[in-house]
Amino acid sequence: MTRYKISSLLRMLVVVLVLSFTSLVTAFDWPDQVEVGQLLVLDAPPDVACAWGVSGQDVDGVPYEPVWREFPGALVVSTQHGGLLTVSLTTDANRGLRNVTWCVAVGDDDGPDPGPDPIPPPPGKIFAVMIEETGDRDEYTPEQIQALIAKGDLDYMKAKGYLYRKVDQHVVEPDGQGGDRTPLAIASFLQRGKNQHLPRLIIADDSGAVLYDDVVADEASVLRTLKQYGGE
Repeated sequence: MTRYKISSLLRMLVVVLVLSFTSLVTAFDWPDQVEVGQLLVLDAPPDVACAWGVSGQDVDGVPYEPVWREFPGALVVSTQHGGLLTVSLTTDANRGLRNVTWCVAVGDDDGPDPGPDPIPPPPGKIFAVMIEETGDRDEYTPEQIQALIAKGDLDYMKAKGYLYRKVDQHVVEPDGQGGDRTPLAIASFLQRGKNQHLPRLIIADDSGAVLYDDVVADEASVLRTLKQYGGE
């Protein structure tokens, strides 16, 4: 085979690889920006072997390890801080695919606005977590303690089919490798509650956007707030 033919074949191979690489990125609607507390979901071909990597930098450029989990055909990342997430995807080289690096800006991490209470949107599907520090219960008011042990809010959320957890701020779950980790389903809630006054109720919609974030006052106000956002 002549040198010219070899060169032509190499150029054709490069074109095929570039097209395959481009199709992987453009075939999926990957976001380039999300809000703090909103789950980042990146789709990938379910029939292609994928190896993911995720790194993060906060708004000051300090690196941190994001909480993430791989599923068939998707990657889910908990956005714990404002700043930048960098996602790398290595795919099956046998199918002509290579590496993808994608950067996602995460919205400002200044915490909740201390201004007036937000006007809630029309009731819809919600997710909620009540966070406490069990070691500090002797510092809570009797009304707060009653809210923590109440059943009415649990019954309401269960009847609605909504996710609702009452947890200690240091709750963990098995990581499948003999260790522990922050529960993925509520990691963004726990991160948002860090260094805040507890006990605290945080409510998000089904997109992960935070609707409500405030200190628990009493049982009645908790149930009233859940119904305000989740419907009667």
